[in-house]
Amino acid sequence: MALAASEIEDVRKPPQEQHGNSEQKIEGIDARIVEQKARRKVLA
Repeated sequence: MALAASEIEDVRKPPQEQHGNSEQKIEGIDARIVEQKARRKVLA
């Protein structure tokens, strides 16, 4: 249990900048998927 708790703390420790960048990357990927789906609908 102690190891799991320390792992959770480690996950929370990284700077918010890194977390924000990862979120931006995820949002960018989602946006690309949405664009691809929209293009497929137009072609179909």
